[in-house]
Amino acid sequence: SVKYDGECKDDVAHGIGTRNYENGDVYTGEWKDGKTHGKGVMTYANHDIYDGEWKEYCKDGKGTMKYHNGDVYKGGFSKDKMHGKGTYKYATGDVLKSIGEWKDGKKRGLFDDVVRVREKVFYDFDEARLDLNAKREAPWDEDTDFEDVVPMKRRKVSLSPS
Repeated sequence: SVKYDGECKDDVAHGIGTRNYENGDVYTGEWKDGKTHGKGVMTYANHDIYDGEWKEYCKDGKGTMKYHNGDVYKGGFSKDKMHGKGTYKYATGDVLKSIGEWKDGKKRGLFDDVVRVREKVFYDFDEARLDLNAKREAPWDEDTDFEDVVPMKRRKVSLSPS
């Protein structure tokens, strides 16, 4: 059963409190009108942990997502997805640092990608393209021409549960 322990307003969670969900997730932090809103920490039943800003039950703003496999993403979120600037560190120690931006959970723009090619890589909604120019420093621009990038094959990476 769902259990809430904390401040209330008009019989709904409002202020600081902790909710234990039926699926095993636990949220501790700020509430507004019965919804996660503000700063808080969600510990998921699968042992993933999100520590950051929330807006109406969604990760929204700056935060850190620690995955149970050891991967960590630190940066922007919008509507529960990675969005804006951020750095993704793999459990292996490899790092994917955004020079471009995440959009709706997908890579878009120039990233320092040391996992696949150990160079700067241009991403177009998660499709990696080797950036032969590597001079882009501005966020994604719709007017950017594609002559500077060529498609590249991705190396398959499989993660085994820890």
